Parts: sequence; C-alpha cells; structure tokens
Amino acid sequence: MNALWLYLRFPSLQLDLLYQELKAPPASDSATTTGVEPAICLIDNQKLQVCQLNKAAQQAGICLGHNISMACAFSPDVQLIPYQPELEHNQLQQLASQLYLYCADLALDAPAALWLRVDPMLQLYGGLAPLLFLLRQQFPRVHILLGAGHTAAAARLLACDQPFTLPFFTSEAGVTDPNVTTTQRKNTTAALASKAGNRLPPAQLQQLATDLQRASTAQCNLAASALPNDVLQQLRALGIVRLSQLQALPKAELSRRFTKTLCLYLEELSGERPSDLQFYQPPEQFSAQLELLYQCEFVAQLQGPLTLLLKKLQAYLLQRAQYCYLLELQLQLQQGEPLQLSIQSAQGEYQYQRWLTLCQLQLEQLKLKAPVVQLKLCARQACLRPEQALALFDRSTTALTPAQLQSLLLAKFGPELLFQLNTVPAHRPDKANQCLPLSSGTVPPLKTKNRPISDTSYQSACTTTLTSARATEDTNIKSAEVNQRGTAPGAKLKQAEHHNFDLFRPAFLLTTPVPLQEPVQLQPGVERLVSGWWDGQPIERDYQIGRNCKGQWCWLFRDKTGWYLQGYFA
Repeated sequence: MNALWLYLRFPSLQLDLLYQELKAPPASDSATTTGVEPAICLIDNQKLQVCQLNKAAQQAGICLGHNISMACAFSPDVQLIPYQPELEHNQLQQLASQLYLYCADLALDAPAALWLRVDPMLQLYGGLAPLLFLLRQQFPRVHILLGAGHTAAAARLLACDQPFTLPFFTSEAGVTDPNVTTTQRKNTTAALASKAGNRLPPAQLQQLATDLQRASTAQCNLAASALPNDVLQQLRALGIVRLSQLQALPKAELSRRFTKTLCLYLEELSGERPSDLQFYQPPEQFSAQLELLYQCEFVAQLQGPLTLLLKKLQAYLLQRAQYCYLLELQLQLQQGEPLQLSIQSAQGEYQYQRWLTLCQLQLEQLKLKAPVVQLKLCARQACLRPEQALALFDRSTTALTPAQLQSLLLAKFGPELLFQLNTVPAHRPDKANQCLPLSSGTVPPLKTKNRPISDTSYQSACTTTLTSARATEDTNIKSAEVNQRGTAPGAKLKQAEHHNFDLFRPAFLLTTPVPLQEPVQLQPGVERLVSGWWDGQPIERDYQIGRNCKGQWCWLFRDKTGWYLQGYFA
C-alpha cells in the first residue's frame, strides 16, 4: 500500500480552544436574555490586525486583516484578545497528545498544523472516513482544513492551496454551525458514535474521504508551497506559477538555473526523498495552561477554569496509569508577578475531584491583588499507579485514608501549623515520643488487605515496644501476666519464645507526668523501668495499669516520691 499522509491545518486554533473551553460572560443584561454571543477577535501584536475571529465578529462585518479601529467601528462591543504564538503552539501539542492515542506517526508544523501518516491505520479503522469521523469526535468545535497526499510535502501543499474542510456534524441530515448547545452535541455524538462503531460514518465524510484521495497537486499554486521567497520570485519572473508548469521542465535545467532547494523540494513532493519531519513524542510531565476570556477578580470564579485543567490532568494520568503527588498552579495576574501555588497529595491522586478539593482549600486562603487572566497547571511528581485488590463489599474503601486526610490538612492549614507524633528508639516515654512538623512524605504505612485497624491491633504514633531482649542491655524490667478477667485496654499480652512480651503503651501520653489525685483500681502486672543513667537523667519507676472512677484506663507509675499519671489508653 502506498503511503497516505494527512495534513491538518487549524486556522483559528487559539480562538477555537479558548471559546470551546470558556464562554465569555454576557456584556450586558440584554445579552443575558437573548443569549447573543459576543464578537471576539484575536489581534496580531506586530501588525495590529485581526488574525482570528469568531462567527459573531464575521456577522458584524469584521474581516481578517482589519486593524483595531476598523474592528471597533464595525462592532463597538467586540472583545480584542492578543494573539499568542507560544500559547497556540502549546495548544497544538495538546491536540497532538490526544491524536497520539490513535495515530503514532505524527509530526508538528508550528504554529498550528500537523501531519498524520494514516495508511498503517486504515485497516484498523476501516478506511479514511471513520478516521475523519474520529477526528471530529475528538475536536468537536475546532475548525480543521485538510489535505491528503502520498507524501508529507504533497499533503501540505494541498492543504494550503486547495484545502478541504472537515464538517461539523450536529445531526445525520447535514452539516451546521458548531455553535450548538451542549445537550444537542452530546445526543448527536452518541448517535454518530454508534454509527462509527459499525464502520458507517456519515455520507459527507465518505465523500470527503474520496475527494481527499483523488486530489492532485498538479494545479496547486506555488505560492502555497514551502519554497523560499527568492525562489518564488524567480519562478514568477519566468511565468511559472503552478506546480504542473514546474514539473514539465527538465530537472537538469532546474538544477542549473535554480538553487538546490528547488530540486530537493520536488523530490520531496514525488517521494524520491523523505521530508525532514520531527515526529511527536509525548511529554514526560503534564503541563497545560488556559487563557481566560474574562478577568477573574474573585477566587470562586476560578473553579470552572481550574476544573477544565484538572480534567485534562485526569485524562493524562488515566492514559498512563499514574498517580500524581505534586501540582504547581500558576495564576497570571493582570498586573504584577504571577502567584505560585504548590498542592501536595501524600497518597497520590488521579481523580480531578480530589485535586479540586485540595486546590480549593488553598485558594480559599488566597487574596488576589489583581484579576487573574491565565491559569497554568503542571504535574511535577508522578509514578505508576499501584495495583489494588479491593473487596466488593468493603465499605472502608469509601472512607478517607490517613494519607488523604493528611493531604486535606496540609492544604487547609499548611505544613507550618501541623505536627505529628513520632517515636525514636528510647525506653523512657518522654524521650521515645516526639512532636515533629508534618510533611507530605511521612505517612505511616497502610494496613494490608484494606482492613480497618481494630482496637486490639491499634498502636498510635506515640507507642513504643520494649522486649526483654532489649531490656537486658539498658533496663531492668519485671513483667507479670495481666489477669485475663481484668484486661485493661481490651487486649491480651502475648507471650512469645524466651519470655519476650509486647508491652502495653497508651495512645495518649501527657506532656509531663502529673501526681495522681484520684483513687484508681490497679490491675495485676507490674513493669519496672530503670534507665537514663548515662545522660544524667536517670529514672526508676514501677508502671501499672489502673482504672479510675470515670471508667478511664490509666497508665500509672510509682517512684520514690509517689504515684503519677503518665497517660490514658484509647
């Protein structure tokens, strides 16, 4: 099979994507009642001329090439937005990342065009027409001009000189304007999607596919080619304006009269020489930005635009089976330096709803000094999503995990206001337990099999375990078995080999022990702790478990000065 290339031109890419994702709010109350769409024009900053415009601007009489004064004269309420080539190039890369899932041979032609080599995919999709329908499904509101050829250069020449337009479908009967309601588009897309599944695209696409493959470059104007301007001027001086006239000349004469560039271009058109294309490679990290059609003066207005960016992030992560741990959100202000926000997730998330919650918690604390005109979202830390074996009727999966709760607290209060309990290998309770700043990377490991932690297996962050093997080096511990009828914390001491014990430690420790002021009922079992002689802070205590009149289980000890309360069991 001969090679078949598609060249896609997006004549109003920045405006299409901008208008597709965010609709500008009405400029007046009359616009609210009538639903009239505002006229929008993109202005070239160098020429100060209109380079892109929507249908409302065309109906007002504005044309491409009009200057700002003429555009305002035709429509006083026209919205003028600066054209940004870098933004359009980024949008082109976003389109390429979507198309890469359906066609791997893809090359960009900045600022707003790309090549697709589709001949390897025709058998998969059942022909060119279903592939064209897939393009329209992926980009329902983007204007696309097409050209097809057996070489990349030929496809580009046809798309620039004799382009075909990929129609907008809102019903099976015909083609209409893309400005339709969302409900109509969803219903139509569902109907046409089932049709595409049966390899029966609309008749318009069948005819378009046939016309694309029959198109010839012979009558194309050389002014639309990729030849340099000096070569085109020489050809026009000789009266050569079409490709057929140029191809009729002997190659020897062309190589003698013109530079090597002309001969190389003709070889690319005929397929004798491959085109120098830079094939697209998906980015390793997600990055997307959104230009706002209106100025957001309040944080609440950012929820809609931010949701669009987070949905793109979710699609990116789902395609790669990844989790993201860190997002960077940049708010470009109308005046002043942009605001940078770092949103962390201790567990890693891919769902946009969870990320939106974390972003909103941080945005609530933000005060905007100037209106926001642009959003930029970047994913800095991502990894493969681990496999999870979830039980079908496990209700605990709907609850927040410790890591998710930690992420919410960090987003709400910040790391400087949150602390966590930590343990160090020390025998003295006041030394073994420390209060450290909370960070995103210090989440305790989750229990296996997604089982909730029971009271009998719970050990808090302030729990430390002493065994008789360790105690022989530093302490002198005497333990007695707890009476089974009076087990204090609702658990049992487990005796292992060589008389090693998992000793009880309370879930709540007091900052400093306090003298015992109330009567308690002591439980059988005494633990002697002698330690700290090496650092000048020696202790010699006998620990017991007791129950006060309120029913609380207390951790008590007695030293030479009397009885003290150390903590409470959960």
